[in-house]
Amino acid sequence: MRLAQTAEACFVPDPNTTLIKMRQLGEELAKTIASRVGVDSGSDVKQVDLLRDLDYTLRLDKQVKDAFHALRKLGNPATHDITSSSHRDALKALQVGHALSAWFHIQFGGDKAKGFKLEPFAKPQDPSEKVRQLEQALQELQKQTKTAEDRLSRAEQQQKIEAQKAAAEKQRAEQMASESQVWEQIATEHEAKLAQFRAKMDAANIEYFKFFTGLEKQQQAEQIRRVEKSTLHLSEAETRILIDEQLIEAGWEADSVNLRYSKGARPIANANRAIAEWPTDSGPADYVLFMGLTPVAVVEAKKSAKNVYDDIGQAKRYAKGLLEQGAFTLETNYGEFKVPLTFATNGRPYLKQLEKESGIWFLDVRDNSNRRKVLKGWYTPQEIKTYLRQTPQQAEAELDEMAFDYNLKLRDYQVNAIKAVESSIKQGKNTALIAMATGTGKTKTAIAMVYRLLKSERFRRILFLVDRSAYKPPAISAKCAWKTSTLLPTRLR
Repeated sequence: MRLAQTAEACFVPDPNTTLIKMRQLGEELAKTIASRVGVDSGSDVKQVDLLRDLDYTLRLDKQVKDAFHALRKLGNPATHDITSSSHRDALKALQVGHALSAWFHIQFGGDKAKGFKLEPFAKPQDPSEKVRQLEQALQELQKQTKTAEDRLSRAEQQQKIEAQKAAAEKQRAEQMASESQVWEQIATEHEAKLAQFRAKMDAANIEYFKFFTGLEKQQQAEQIRRVEKSTLHLSEAETRILIDEQLIEAGWEADSVNLRYSKGARPIANANRAIAEWPTDSGPADYVLFMGLTPVAVVEAKKSAKNVYDDIGQAKRYAKGLLEQGAFTLETNYGEFKVPLTFATNGRPYLKQLEKESGIWFLDVRDNSNRRKVLKGWYTPQEIKTYLRQTPQQAEAELDEMAFDYNLKLRDYQVNAIKAVESSIKQGKNTALIAMATGTGKTKTAIAMVYRLLKSERFRRILFLVDRSAYKPPAISAKCAWKTSTLLPTRLR
């Protein structure tokens, strides 16, 4: 509690201290959880290792893990040098920490958590917001300058913005200085109390492991079962923080607070950008993915509790009504759509038991026979570039025309088996089973199938698993089971 209070108090005068305190908050939450479920969390255990051990014991929801790791990563590079991005990252840490603390209280608060209702996050005033906006405007001017005439015009704009930025930086420094005295007093008091708390925690952990009773083990098992089924309750703004990080990891420029249309963000050549709040006939799209000056996808992002399966429909409306706004020229339409791909997500990992409330749902709108499907991760720009070379329908037409005249010399039953699997793929089925007796050429059949699917570019990557064990149980040697999910690429299917 004190860590969170200090983090909030430090936000304006010293955002880097906020980042450090929020990172410490994540560490203390993890240690407290470890003490409740019997996981070692001594002072020599690193946070990343502790989170791995907790996940092994509790099977933490991916959003919970992502929140812990977000606090860890945001706090890692914090130094005493103040930059405009420090307040932005500190605000992210406060939002994620707010959601994670509420989750912790609900799961481990006992009677105190009964009837608990999470209050919306109260966003503090960011003294760097104006500075950051001006920095973003300068970056956009530099990236968008093309001709000599442009350079002259934009140079004048740049001088004006730089003057505004200097004034904003002075105002920020004055605001931070005015609150620094209060912050220093709070920080001094807090450090002393935090040291006492940590000493008590370490002593309590030692005693806990010494006197861990049968009743406590039973309570621990019940606690683990409750945590396994829990997840974070994120607002749309908090969800977008996690989605931004996921898109960045996949190779996109993403920042839903600053890289947005209303703040001057535009597609630029040789850059892969996820621009937020792009205008459409149906209202602003949450994100539009641009590869250079070409829009390739629309993303609908919802808060974590929302049904995302049906939100593909909203993404389709945005894909129909995308507006150029003088920033690019649409050279290709896809029937009634201006963008070929659509996504919907709430930031939660896919769970079969919560199929429509989790995962990244995807629909290729280039052909109305395509079906929406769930993905385990975001497509990278290169993956989308490869995927868009042709439609699945074109690849399947190539499979129909492709002969079997290669050196493998397949038997008729092997050819028929391959054709049956290809037929099931065309019908949109997710699994297929080929039953073949020992010695009938299962491996040869698999090789031919893989070759055809790759050559036609129906799939880009195929995972082919082979049993390398010398011992083969009768049930395994009698037949070979194929699942299209093992034949399809990890992301693009």
